[in-house]
Amino acid sequence: MKLSLSILYASIYGLSSHLLFGLLQGIAGFMSISFLCVLPVIIGFVTIFFSFLQNRYRKISRTMAFVRPALVSLVLLTVTIFLSMEGAVCWIMIFPLFLLMAWMGGAIARSFFNKKIKIKDHEIDDIGKYQIIVLLALPFILGPLEGDRLLFKRDMSIDQKIVINASPEVVWSQIIKTDTFYAIEKDMPVIEFMGFPKHQYTVLDSAKVGGQRLLVYDKGLYFEETIKEIIPNEKLILDLYVDPKKVPPTVMDEHIVIGGKYLDLLTDEYHLNMTPKGKTEVLLKSNFWIRTPFNWYTQFWAKLMMNDLLQGELEQLKASVEDEQD
Repeated sequence: MKLSLSILYASIYGLSSHLLFGLLQGIAGFMSISFLCVLPVIIGFVTIFFSFLQNRYRKISRTMAFVRPALVSLVLLTVTIFLSMEGAVCWIMIFPLFLLMAWMGGAIARSFFNKKIKIKDHEIDDIGKYQIIVLLALPFILGPLEGDRLLFKRDMSIDQKIVINASPEVVWSQIIKTDTFYAIEKDMPVIEFMGFPKHQYTVLDSAKVGGQRLLVYDKGLYFEETIKEIIPNEKLILDLYVDPKKVPPTVMDEHIVIGGKYLDLLTDEYHLNMTPKGKTEVLLKSNFWIRTPFNWYTQFWAKLMMNDLLQGELEQLKASVEDEQD
């Protein structure tokens, strides 16, 4: 019972905080230090605070300080996804950071409250109730003050290579063909796990500077590209444009929508080189930017997803070339 009550109280605080941050969107966002770092630290802290009170001020063990904040974090993850309060993809990406911060809060609380215990009579000094109230309110005080001030833009480039058993001319003809190119089913484990829509087809209107290429995905997602530079059989560079207002809300979480506040794709580049054995090495490079307060963390997920996406596109190109040769 003591375990369930401490988890319940902390979970209610966490869910209420999530709802309040949702109401504060525009002045205090989910992709902020206040929400993703300060709030979970406090959730971990108050979880141990409630546990401390329910255990009649007995010392908190390391196991308790580790397990209970993790249980509260899992409750928040499950409930917010189940009630569609938060997108699953976004939560999967931020949960490791959120959990780490909750553990930190639990460790701080354990150290703080264990030191409060008097060795002689095992009683505790008065815990300042007003201090706890201020602590609970801290994320909502810091959130509006933070706003977008701590969002930092970082330009990134990801590339993948593949060797295709065909000449550059043959591979090039597949890249620039103006017929509708229907995607070939290929495994992309990271993208599929994240729920990213599957590529359906690509169509190019003309293979010249200014030519338009359209990439169509499931669920109404599509990318518009314009040829910026073209060198036959060697290089193709395309500017990419996504109107975030036209991305269906069921496709991507608003916090990671392409073309939005936190992420945008800029260009795609194809570079072809003939190998000594007469095959073609294709390098596909994507240039994009991310904009968060913790790019050091976000870049890990960006690289993971983009590597999988680019490798999938190259595998599809290779399969289409091989089909043409059969």
